[in-house]
Amino acid sequence: MPEGEGYGPQTTASVGPTLNYIGRHVYAYSGNQTLPADTLVKQLDFTISSEYILGAFNWSTGETSATRDVYIEIHFNGIQVYVSRWDTSNQNPIQSSPLPLVIPPFTRVECYQKNDGTTSGCFIMTGRVYK
Repeated sequence: MPEGEGYGPQTTASVGPTLNYIGRHVYAYSGNQTLPADTLVKQLDFTISSEYILGAFNWSTGETSATRDVYIEIHFNGIQVYVSRWDTSNQNPIQSSPLPLVIPPFTRVECYQKNDGTTSGCFIMTGRVYK
């Protein structure tokens, strides 16, 4: 959404996979989504223009079972730049969020989440735009 355009109702934040601008600040909020078992679900998908963004990525899951795995991926221009998972054996503990990342100009950002059981989850990115 170009800078200066509205960002949804004034009483709630816009929800969806795209990037929203508020002056020099940006956010993307997937909203709480159903995550079918063993399915990688794309929760955010946006492309930035000539600016770069210092962003913080957060995610949450409705998964509370100690016997289930949670898997996170972030891609820049189709290249995996971050992957983490929490599994029951704690062999690969998931990094805590927020995860700070610099997003270069003209970058397509895609964020995914998967759980091994049906649950819900969301992805949130907030940041500051720099020229």
